[in-house]
Amino acid sequence: MLAETAIVLTSDHGEEFLEHGSVLHSRTLYKEQLQVPMIIVGPNLPRSRVIEGSSHAIDIAPTMLSLAGLEAPAHLPGIDLSDVWKGRIEWPIDRALFAETDEWVGQVPGGTRRAIVRGRWKLLLDRPSGATELYDLETDPGERDNVSLEEPAIRDRLMVELEDFMAKKRRSEAELEIDEKTAGELRALGYAP
Repeated sequence: MLAETAIVLTSDHGEEFLEHGSVLHSRTLYKEQLQVPMIIVGPNLPRSRVIEGSSHAIDIAPTMLSLAGLEAPAHLPGIDLSDVWKGRIEWPIDRALFAETDEWVGQVPGGTRRAIVRGRWKLLLDRPSGATELYDLETDPGERDNVSLEEPAIRDRLMVELEDFMAKKRRSEAELEIDEKTAGELRALGYAP
């Protein structure tokens, strides 16, 4: 049975150890919080192959369904990563990756922080204050040199894309119905108010 099993090893977040002035997680959206490994092992998979570039947690379900010989539902977000190692799609693909956290230490308590990464650029937004940070991940992978003021066109383009994504997310959340038992479990885990 194990010889026919595919396994994914990953994490939902990284940990910060003062790289940007904070510790642990859920406070910032810098690289040390967002970049986590994803390891997939199983039958008929390439061995010891490393694929550089950013995938996303939303890619796990379509990939695992494909490895099981099943077709992912059309509405399911994400991509089938097996298409990468099978050579059916070029990698990395051009798509935006999004992240959000509830509170950004040092800013307005209770505020949210959001991020969008597209290609070499990463935009961080503090919602209550409107403060932005823009990083060129090719020249500044440690996210130390905020070029938000030097690159207003890129900043503004990413801001529009982030706001469009959040508007769609809010509509989806409004349509979501969760039973009271599930809502209670999410509250107990700290994932819902």
